Amino acid sequence: MITVSPERAISIRVVFRIIMPLFLLTLLFDFVGGAFLGAYFEKLMIHYPAILIILPGLMGLRGNVFGSLGSRISTRLYIGDLEPSIKERHISNNILLSIVASSLPAFILWLISVIKLQNPALDALEIVISSSVFIGLILGIATAWVVILAFRKRVDPDNVAGPAITTIADMISIPGLIVFIILFEKFSSLVHALFILILIFLIASTLNIWKFEERSIAKEVFTIVTILAVFQSFTGATLQTFSQIIYSSILLSFAYPAIIGSLGNYGSIVAARTSTKLHLGEVTGRITGSDLREILSFASISPILSVLIITLSWLLAFLSGLPVESLIYWKIILIFASVYVPLSIAIMLLSYHVSVLLYKRRIDPDNGGIPAITTIADLAGTFAIILIAYLIIKI
Repeated sequence: MITVSPERAISIRVVFRIIMPLFLLTLLFDFVGGAFLGAYFEKLMIHYPAILIILPGLMGLRGNVFGSLGSRISTRLYIGDLEPSIKERHISNNILLSIVASSLPAFILWLISVIKLQNPALDALEIVISSSVFIGLILGIATAWVVILAFRKRVDPDNVAGPAITTIADMISIPGLIVFIILFEKFSSLVHALFILILIFLIASTLNIWKFEERSIAKEVFTIVTILAVFQSFTGATLQTFSQIIYSSILLSFAYPAIIGSLGNYGSIVAARTSTKLHLGEVTGRITGSDLREILSFASISPILSVLIITLSWLLAFLSGLPVESLIYWKIILIFASVYVPLSIAIMLLSYHVSVLLYKRRIDPDNGGIPAITTIADLAGTFAIILIAYLIIKI
């Protein structure tokens, strides 16, 4: 089967024609999660503080585990090791690997929440692990199809897979958690039994993974997500510690998934593109003028996204009956854009250098680049949200 590779050149025209519609779509999907988070933020803050600590890491690491899956498939398609077909054994093996890998950080983050809160919170463990496996199955299949269909349609998967998958992860992670919270509160015995079955599945899957030819990939992925889960705990602890300030700003609890999701999308695109360039021998090290132009082209849509994020947050808060009339709309947009736009550029620049550094250290950036940069984006985004919330309240 002869396959024609997609066009990979980036310009402002390409960004507005391909990337901008994708970001708009992902922004809407992020606000599905944002609507649930904003509506249940107070409940999580009071009754499930452990989940509030786990949530950012769960969203970020789940998104980048499956973003890395998409990046691995994309690279293998470009170098000719795979046919663009869901039936490829390498793809099904990697889907199973990613389901297990996305559940591992959930357990690690739960342990860290126990230490911080000095509370075992076994209900939180059952909720996050059970939801992780079900959501992981959906994301694994979705990731494979997004990459394969993009490649078949001659659209560069590196430009669309990362944002699409991390956004789907963000969109279904919070509703998935809320659904399992509701199930736990109403049918606790059913959730207990389901949790035991899921543990058996995870143990059997982990043992089976070591039989795959992808065993070396599994070692690398498990090591990376374990390290990053520890770093993500700082994001969750920060969110939980400053949750009252974020909640007091009225808008930002609704905007949280969209902010960290879009920053992660910027980083994942640059990480995936840089990884492919490294594997194809197109990048040797120092960033070039062409690379900088690509990054600035991607950043050209950041001011538009700033306006949309605040507007949609305002609308959701208003529909929820919160007193947004007391806020000055344009002041908030200016505050938000002055932080969000330069931060998006910084994330992309860092993404490029992280991918190159990993490659030089003989770590495949397809496995480590997206997880590393989205973890950094989540932490930076959370601190940015706290800063923006503080400025909204004080100015």
